[in-house]
Amino acid sequence: MQKDPKLRKKFFFVILVTFSLATGYVRAIDSLGICLKNGGHAFAQNDYAEAIRCFNKALEFDSLNLIALKTLGVIYSDMGNYDESHYFYDRAIQADSTDAAIYNSRGITYLSMGDTTSAMAMHRRAVQLDPENARFAANLGSILLRRQRLTELLTTLKPVLKYDTTNAQVYYLIGRALLAAGKYYECEEYFNRAYALKPSNTQYLYYQAVARHEVGNVVEAEIGLKKTLEKEPGHFDAHMRLGVLYILAGRDREAMEQFKKAVEARPDDISARVALGSAYLRQNMDEQAEPIYYWLQKRDPKAAEKMMRLGGRQ
Repeated sequence: MQKDPKLRKKFFFVILVTFSLATGYVRAIDSLGICLKNGGHAFAQNDYAEAIRCFNKALEFDSLNLIALKTLGVIYSDMGNYDESHYFYDRAIQADSTDAAIYNSRGITYLSMGDTTSAMAMHRRAVQLDPENARFAANLGSILLRRQRLTELLTTLKPVLKYDTTNAQVYYLIGRALLAAGKYYECEEYFNRAYALKPSNTQYLYYQAVARHEVGNVVEAEIGLKKTLEKEPGHFDAHMRLGVLYILAGRDREAMEQFKKAVEARPDDISARVALGSAYLRQNMDEQAEPIYYWLQKRDPKAAEKMMRLGGRQ
């Protein structure tokens, strides 16, 4: 029996339309991938204008594409255009409210805006959604340390070490919290681990030395502080800590040299001026101490009194 030519034509038309739609879909997916790839490359090269163009083009193919939405949020944040940044974060959250990376990026944006309260809320949400992510936990921990929320810092970061033992910042932040709590022996272990993972980080080395100083390991503390200053000659805190170490060891001349360098690093720092002025007085170098005393009197009379007291003149 012959087929109806009209029916066969209709059948062919349906196949053609179906094939065209399928081909168009494949092309759209392919084009989306190209836009995302090109956008990512432009972003990596700091070519924000091209990255924005590519990611917006990607959204024409897929308006809910999380990669495009999240990256545009980050790009506009880097550019300081926070309204646009939050616009894209909002769209990303509407597309997937369970994506922890969105909240982490938004927390960084709030921090750039100086809004630490909102930043902390965003990072808490990121950690809640992905508690095993060491990077997200470290971002929250940095804010918690700044806010002196030490208990929350420890309860948030310590469990992360069950899943990731390679993030030096996590060890460092835990060490800082333990140091602030006076748990010197325990904090030293965390600073040791942080420095072992990232020996190029001067702060890890410095705090390792601080912990060793606090537990009475003066020799290793001095070595660590000197290494810190080799890496970063203008490290104010290292000069001050080394000066204190020398004072306690009765090495006043060496302490004086460290306090001089601390003042050079931060000329307007009152604590450094007090330390240097009192060191001069203990060496009976009244002529050098006098201008420091008058400088302190103008800015902080109590600091001037403290200088005299530490110098043994009251």
